[in-house]
This record gives sequence, structure tokens and C-alpha cells, in this order.
Amino acid sequence: MNRVEEKFEDPALKQALRRVWREASAPPELRARVTAAMSASAPPASEGVASPGRETRSVHFWSRPLSPWAAAAAVVLVLIGGGIWFYHAVFGPARSGEIHPLHLSDRLVASMIASVDQTTTKGVYDSSLPGPDDLPGLRKAMAEKVHHPVWISDLRKAGWEYKGATSATVAGKEAGEVVFAKGDAMLSIVTLPDPEDAAEYVQDYDATKDNHRLSGFAAGRMLFCVVEYSPKGPVPEDEVKKIRDGYRGEALAMLSPSAVGMTR
Repeated sequence: MNRVEEKFEDPALKQALRRVWREASAPPELRARVTAAMSASAPPASEGVASPGRETRSVHFWSRPLSPWAAAAAVVLVLIGGGIWFYHAVFGPARSGEIHPLHLSDRLVASMIASVDQTTTKGVYDSSLPGPDDLPGLRKAMAEKVHHPVWISDLRKAGWEYKGATSATVAGKEAGEVVFAKGDAMLSIVTLPDPEDAAEYVQDYDATKDNHRLSGFAAGRMLFCVVEYSPKGPVPEDEVKKIRDGYRGEALAMLSPSAVGMTR
């Protein structure tokens, strides 16, 4: 039978495992109780001495039967370790100082706003792209255009009119932009690769600048941002947060290469 070799190539999971197994441990009191229970279950020393005429057998520690209490304590130890691993693998780094709210640099925010304003003011969109009625086709075409997944959701369900999509340069990196309008307000969904100061795990952020409201998150070395602008003044913060949180799942789905039909 041919053996199939599987490669472990998930950098984020590797990083999480390294953090957890390096730092996670059971409380000292529990370790002491387990050790004591195992010692109590060991046979007397005389049992390990061979009697005359009989073959000497070595008694190995791990081959000794555990008492019920020691077995239960071992199970508790495994459960605690598994719980620690799950918590840190899902919710981020465990070391103090590694978890911090995502703060976008002024340069990145300014570049994103400038790009969005240029796109919405000129209204020059890529006419070769499929429309919103073909979301799978639009997502695939945009991903091939900018060479990374792009967050595209149908905000028409939330009362927004689809205007178009295009690629743009934001802070020196190729980004995808999808634009919607509602009255005087313009809303753009921006997807940017390798964001500044962003880790692999999910980090939310919010910012306001020049009547522009930004709300988004970073995940998997990607930055997903909802940018809304109104000439009447900053839009309510909960409005853009509602869009970010309501369509977050569709953005995260774009991190899967199969979702956009491409290899990252």
C-alpha cells in the first residue's frame, strides 16, 4: 500500500502551537498530586527483585497500572492542556504584550481615504468585471486582477446601490475596491494584503478622518475595511460597524483559495 505523505504547511497554526506548547502547563498543585498518586500506585521495591531460579524482569514505570484516582487526575490534566491549547489557538497569542488593538498608521488611513475618494469622485470602474448579480464571477475576476482574495458582498440587501469595482494602489500595495452609494453617502469595501501592524489572528479596528468613517478588521495577513463618506459629516459609527460585523463571514470566506478559484 502506498503511503501518502501530508505536509503541515499552515504557518498560523504552527505559530499558535509553538506559543501554546512552550508556555501552557498544569498548575503546580495538580502536577504534585498526580505525581504522588502515581508513586502511591507503584509496587513495593521487593517485587522488582528476582527470586532464586527465576528470570529477572525489569519493571518499567509506564507499564505499571494506575490507580483509579491517578487515572482520573491524568484525564483532568489532559483536559486542562486541551482547553489551554484551544483558547490560545482560537483567541490569539498568550504572552502578555502580544495582544493589542489594531491601530492603523496615519499614512495607511490617509492613503486608503485618498484612493477611495479618487475612485468615487471620478467614478471610473473596471467595466470588464462581472456585475453584482454574478458574485462568484466578480470575486474570481477581482482576485485574479489584484493577485489576492477580495471581500465582495452584496450590500443591495441593506439598501445600497452597487456602483462598480476596481483595483487601486493603497500604501504601495495593490488593493481591491467595491463601491456602493446611498443618497449622498458613498461606501467602499477595501481589501489590502499584508497590512501594517496586523497579526494572523482577527483584530478589529475603527477610525474617523475628514468625514470618513473606517471600520474593519485584519485576519490571515489581510486587511478588510469598510469606508463610508458623506459630505454632510461623519456617518454614525454603528452604521459601518453593522456592515462590518454583518458581512464579516463573507470576508473571512475569501481567505480560502478555493473560494476565489485561485492559489495564493
